[in-house]
Amino acid sequence: MHHTTRSHLALLTVSIIYGANYSIAKILLDPNWIGPNAFIFFRVSASAMLFFLVVRRFPRIDRRDAGIFLLCSFTGIIGNQLLFFNGLKRTSPIHAALLMVCTPLLVLIFRAMQGTRLNHWQWLGCFVGMAGAAYLIVSVPSAGQQKASLMGDLMVLSNALLYGYYLLRAPELIRKYGSLPMLSALFALAVLPVLAVSWQEILLFDAAGFGLREWLAFAFVLIATSFLAYALNAYALKHTNPETVSLYIYLQPLFATLIALASGKDNWTATYLVAACLIFSGIFLSGKKNPPSPQKS
Repeated sequence: MHHTTRSHLALLTVSIIYGANYSIAKILLDPNWIGPNAFIFFRVSASAMLFFLVVRRFPRIDRRDAGIFLLCSFTGIIGNQLLFFNGLKRTSPIHAALLMVCTPLLVLIFRAMQGTRLNHWQWLGCFVGMAGAAYLIVSVPSAGQQKASLMGDLMVLSNALLYGYYLLRAPELIRKYGSLPMLSALFALAVLPVLAVSWQEILLFDAAGFGLREWLAFAFVLIATSFLAYALNAYALKHTNPETVSLYIYLQPLFATLIALASGKDNWTATYLVAACLIFSGIFLSGKKNPPSPQKS
């Protein structure tokens, strides 16, 4: 199987994992089984351990790359995860999914600021995909769900900004150090800063009342949403561009809706079909290239 095909399959898997995470994380966050900062500490610690067990070593970091490693650890893990989980606790999954769709646009803006010229297909694809995601999210009734708050929305939007920047800088480290060794170092660098922020919530955490449902949700967030999703994303970043990786974020609200349908919490409507067509069309259009200009004889 070609690397490009594998990259798209990896990104599709990541989209499913993140789409499910909006609802699964709420199983523990809403009843206050665990605080958002403590949740992130366990995520980061578990991923740091798993990546180290896989690679069995930390990469020897060039001094010139120390700043980029620290920056990627903050934008991709520390600030990214802390802002997202604190924002998710304070807002609704629907609002969080909508704001995360801003990431591809932010990646394009960062690329344009770096001097990259974007073609009209990229802009059109982002617009169509954004329209599909927005149409899906605003059309889903929010009855019975937690109400959104301004603070929660701002936290999730800030997380999208950091994640977009991480997607641009991480390929530099992946090419030089390899995807898994890079992630091993990034998560190891994140453990102590996250501990400093979350130690009070860690002391309050008590899993004695967990049932099977809570333990499965806890394991999913620690293993699938952190270790597996980051590994698959890093693989995709090695074999494709940051814009393609970020565009798959458009699928997250779609999969979040499909998971709700499978669990019997919603009913299929024409709204979902229209939104799905727009989202997939946006991803297709964003991958097209401008035709070559005819050369004068």
